[in-house]
Amino acid sequence: MDLLRRLLLLSTVFCQLSFAAINYDEPIDTDNVKKQQQAISALTTKLGQQLTEQQLQDILFQLNLSSGRVSACIQSHQAGSNESISEIEAALLAQCEDMADQIDTLKQELNSQLNRYSFERYKSRLGGVFSDHSSNDSTISIQKIFADKSLTLALASIIFYAVFWILLKLLSDKFSSLKSHWVTTAILGIGFLGYLLLWFYDNKASTTLEYWFGITMASLLFFSWQANFKWPYFISTTMVVGTLTLTHNHFLAANSNPILVTPYHFDSMMLVAWLICYRLLFRHLSSTANYWFYSATSLLLLLDLFGYHAISHQVTLSLLVIRLSWQTVHLIYRALPSLVGKAYQLMTYLKWVKVAQCNLDTLPGRSWVNWGLATYVFLTIFITQLPLLGLPLYYSDQLAFAIKNDFSIGTINISIYSLVTGIVIFGLLLSLSKILQSFLEHRVTRNNDSNANEAMAAIFWYSAVVTSALVALSIAGFSVQNLALVAGAFSIGIGFGLQNIVSNFVSGLILLIERPIKKGDWVVIGSTEGLVKKVSIRATEIQTFDRADIIVPNSDLITNQVTNWMLNDRIGRIKIPVGVAYGSPTDKVKEILLNIASNHSDLIQDQDRYPIHIIFSNFGDSSLDFEIRAFLHDIANLHKVRSELNFAIDAAFRENNIEIPFPQRDLHIRSDDTRKE
Repeated sequence: MDLLRRLLLLSTVFCQLSFAAINYDEPIDTDNVKKQQQAISALTTKLGQQLTEQQLQDILFQLNLSSGRVSACIQSHQAGSNESISEIEAALLAQCEDMADQIDTLKQELNSQLNRYSFERYKSRLGGVFSDHSSNDSTISIQKIFADKSLTLALASIIFYAVFWILLKLLSDKFSSLKSHWVTTAILGIGFLGYLLLWFYDNKASTTLEYWFGITMASLLFFSWQANFKWPYFISTTMVVGTLTLTHNHFLAANSNPILVTPYHFDSMMLVAWLICYRLLFRHLSSTANYWFYSATSLLLLLDLFGYHAISHQVTLSLLVIRLSWQTVHLIYRALPSLVGKAYQLMTYLKWVKVAQCNLDTLPGRSWVNWGLATYVFLTIFITQLPLLGLPLYYSDQLAFAIKNDFSIGTINISIYSLVTGIVIFGLLLSLSKILQSFLEHRVTRNNDSNANEAMAAIFWYSAVVTSALVALSIAGFSVQNLALVAGAFSIGIGFGLQNIVSNFVSGLILLIERPIKKGDWVVIGSTEGLVKKVSIRATEIQTFDRADIIVPNSDLITNQVTNWMLNDRIGRIKIPVGVAYGSPTDKVKEILLNIASNHSDLIQDQDRYPIHIIFSNFGDSSLDFEIRAFLHDIANLHKVRSELNFAIDAAFRENNIEIPFPQRDLHIRSDDTRKE
């Protein structure tokens, strides 16, 4: 319980920090509206100056924040527009609407300026081996690239990677039965350790670089695992780790302009090294793929030699980032389901989960959790690695902003992250509801009525599904009040053709509450006769005595006549007709039949309420007709008891020379002469 409390506390703190990160400033009110107007005016003035691309990016970020605050102000006042608002609030609403128009105008002008910077740097030509262009390029000497700090990080990374590579190989060789989910989970954890390694080593490193470092470690280990940890892959992947770590400051520059290594031929050598690293990330390539790879390598090297460093560096970096990220995404989709499964298995330590006797591997909602968590991690990798793909900062920032922040669809404010979070929450609530339903079915009550438990569990399940959906929609950003529109559309659908579905649904609720039929009851509905197998919210499943399953809509069970042999108890009457030949001693027949019925264990004996009767019912055409009338303890044994009694009667009649006659008829034959008479 202490551990559970700590986890809840940590999750609460995390949620508070997350929401705190979104609230960049206080909402607009009458006190700070002038301050917001002055800020927009200052941005307008600044936008008229000659600005760099990074300065334009800063203005765009501030405009996005102001736009969110202004939109929140407008929506909060428009929500109460149907009610009477004061003049001050009306004036504030008008000011917010004017600011929204100003922000839209500024964004259009800003976009036009940012578009001029799009891909401009890729057309620039700098100094190179075969180029004598500007000497004012951003350069760094080869000695600085191989400084002590870079060498220390590279050496630490190689040791870190080599230790875990060898450890995983030894474990895989020694425990050949080691399941894949354990290995993939361990690799995912090692990638996180790689992220922490750079985080502790260089606290000034950007989040993009930290994630890229962890992705590199995890993807290379996963690549080696796919190759069964063969030693040639140890050499190649270790070389990739060392090369990328040693030269990452050169390729992963913080700004958009490339940093050139002097002398220039070292810059080209580093480019070739990164291209070799990219080739080592593929185990097998066809001859056609090899041809295109070496052709692209030659082209990129020529561009670098002639001074087009920006495009050659960026294409190489983008290829590596895409390949490493793809390997990591593949790893996540392999490892996360097993992690979720292990987390689910932890619930088996709870007492009420043991009582539920529920198969945790087939819980509904588990696939939603797997998909949601994998998508969440994928989006995180995509956002953090997006700046490395070479897109203009304007596009990458806008795309990341659209994923992380809310966007409006009519009156609904949602974000991609909130949608994914809603999916995960829905899956977790669905799984928990299924466990609780199973617990309600299997719990031991005072009267030990399993049918009552099943009815309560069914009602709880459908209520929990609706509640889980509402909670998930609320977390995703949908207002529960807006669901009134869905309810209205649903009502129209009922009027146009969903009457039968709703009728069956309501009838199912009636059956589950009143329980006129229960699981295991012997029922007769028209020409259908059998045992009730399952009562659900829409239909009831009946299994005939021929083992055929028949699905009966619940409305038929409510509106039509239903015979239930087991409504209040399982006692039922049996009738056995018997015919003996004329001339047989009737007293002896009665005695034999009464003795047979009284000695059968499945018939109720010595109870005045359920007597055994031997009825002399009729003088038949060929026989004297008797009938045994008795009551069974369990009507489900009707056919078995009938057969046993018939065998006993036949044996007793043979022993006492009592004949069971054939049908007898008197036949009169008339000739043609008789017909004429």
